[in-house]
Amino acid sequence: MRSVIAIITGFLLWLAWPFHAQTAERKTELKVIYDAPRLSVEARGVSFLRVLEEIGAKVGFVVVDYGGSDKPLTVSIQDASVQEVLEHLLRGENYAFIYKGQL
Repeated sequence: MRSVIAIITGFLLWLAWPFHAQTAERKTELKVIYDAPRLSVEARGVSFLRVLEEIGAKVGFVVVDYGGSDKPLTVSIQDASVQEVLEHLLRGENYAFIYKGQL
């Protein structure tokens, strides 16, 4: 009898596992399109740092993080200059942005 209960319990846990794994999973999306000099950013539930790093990878700069905000970010910015996008994202944050040349 115990083995039957164990098998049934195991089967029920196996059935429930995909449901719990899906609900615990955070949906994240990130899309950065850079068609110089214009930039578009679509992010949903993505860490602030990851968004900055992806923009940097597309535009050509490196992000150095010293433990700043890593809050999840949801933002939609279309066809803006790099400077406008960074000003929007960094507003209210404690970041320094140093660059040479023009953005």
